Amino acid sequence: MLFRNNKIPYFGLDISDLSLKLVGIKKRKNTNELINFNQAIVPPGYFDNGKIIKHQEIAQLIIELIHGAQGPKIKTKFVHACLPEKHAFVKLITIPNMSEAEIPSAVEWAVEHHLPFALDEIYLDWQKIGTHPNGKDLHIMIGAAQKEIVDDYTKLLKLAKLTPLSLEVEAVSIARALINEQKVLTEAVGIIDLGATRSSLIIYSHNSVQFSMTLPISGEKITETISTTLALSPQQAENAKIICGLDQKKCKGGIKIILEKELNNLVDCIQSGLLYYKNNFDDNLPVTSLILCGGGAHMSQLNELLTDKTGIPVQVNNILKNIKVPHKIKLPTDTFLSTITAIGLALK
Repeated sequence: MLFRNNKIPYFGLDISDLSLKLVGIKKRKNTNELINFNQAIVPPGYFDNGKIIKHQEIAQLIIELIHGAQGPKIKTKFVHACLPEKHAFVKLITIPNMSEAEIPSAVEWAVEHHLPFALDEIYLDWQKIGTHPNGKDLHIMIGAAQKEIVDDYTKLLKLAKLTPLSLEVEAVSIARALINEQKVLTEAVGIIDLGATRSSLIIYSHNSVQFSMTLPISGEKITETISTTLALSPQQAENAKIICGLDQKKCKGGIKIILEKELNNLVDCIQSGLLYYKNNFDDNLPVTSLILCGGGAHMSQLNELLTDKTGIPVQVNNILKNIKVPHKIKLPTDTFLSTITAIGLALK
């Protein structure tokens, strides 16, 4: 269910521990037009680290999210949704060139050596990406998710009276929203997704996600550090994070000092991920740019700091550069960067 495409009407739904985000896009010949948008806060205790705790309550939030969405009334019940990154995996593997009939068995054998779960514990999907430059091997993109999580999210969507067309790994959705898959890249791109509760580094090259890894930082953790250190309320700390950020001229540069340990740890993990990609992928391309996305990308001058520390240009993404937004659709300026996953799902 991780790679399937559909031509029937649908929308994208990003389900996370702290929020729900809905995006509907109408695909035209030369543009993609945003036709539906909505988001909602999820109360504490509804999820636990990606696992659903209160099914009925979340289902009701989704129903209300659909009914209250901006744009024309949503009549379709079909949806592309995402799975929490911690409980799903995506990776590019290489296998010897073989017939189509032989590939499934080869993929299963490879999965047992690449993923930390037994085959009977996961749902597995795969897609042939292309042929290795050596002409002897195949590139296969594998997606896998724990059965318990997939079944639980499917149950949730059905409680919300929806029919899931796919449950996709977040990394794939994010890459789809940011990168034009029709353009053949001669270099690799790194994506740093800083979410509210979890963050990740995604490496994209050869027109596919190569791998993703969890980063030890999140918007919520940053806010908590500021709040605790300065004895501020969570909202005050959130405001300080966005307004002052890492700007030395604002708040006397205090936020940057407070977050020094977390930021150094973030940089170390990013560099480790880049090194892992360089050393473990035979057909690797050089990573010459990094894209910063997610709600944490709002922090002032974070991209400048990461550019300085990694030596690679880091840009805050413009997720709306390839999407037309009608005047009647009002997007929240303070949170629109966090809609990246929902947009990627809607573009599927």
